[in-house]
Amino acid sequence: MLDVQQGAWGKNDLETVPVHLLRAIADELDPVGLVLGYYDGDRPVGYLLGLPGPDWRSALMHQVAVVPSHASKGIAHELMSEMAWTYREMGIERIFWTYDPLEAANANLYIRKIGGIAERYLVDYYGKIDSTLYGDLATDRFYVSWYLTVRPESEGAPERVQIPEDISGIKAEDPKAAKVWRERTRKKFTELMSDGYVVTGFDRSHMGCEYVLTKLKDEL
Repeated sequence: MLDVQQGAWGKNDLETVPVHLLRAIADELDPVGLVLGYYDGDRPVGYLLGLPGPDWRSALMHQVAVVPSHASKGIAHELMSEMAWTYREMGIERIFWTYDPLEAANANLYIRKIGGIAERYLVDYYGKIDSTLYGDLATDRFYVSWYLTVRPESEGAPERVQIPEDISGIKAEDPKAAKVWRERTRKKFTELMSDGYVVTGFDRSHMGCEYVLTKLKDEL
């Protein structure tokens, strides 16, 4: 699993969960402490780490990663589906995690495919991190819930917020443009979410990438 993490994020100790901690989670936090691996033959190519939530009905997906050679093959989706099946059998009703709202590939998986709901916008959640993975961009995050039993229903007219197709490329080629995207979308998301909107959908096509925000019928 260390090879998978370093293959996905680079050999940066700040991003890597060490083997002794993975062992402790799998053994001492069993059954909710979950370390999943996805293998191509004998080679591990995917990894997921789950942790107990604040109550017996919830769990945290801390990390999911796939090595670049096996990206876009549905492996992360399969790992998350296995996690959901495992936790659902335990009676867990909600899985939560955070991710960068500007990452279109993650939005496509977490919001469109999985059906997660981004309930909160967290401004500069981790603060400044000295890592090539983050660059100089503020570490804003969505707080996402995946409801395993009953998904809250939407109501009213939707709002839309556009994001770039490839924020990683923009960060590498034009860091100032990446910061503009961060500031522009932060303003839109915080305004809408302070008015009761949450992210319930994501559209990705040749026309671009857009989040869909709606209000929910019932309070979360």
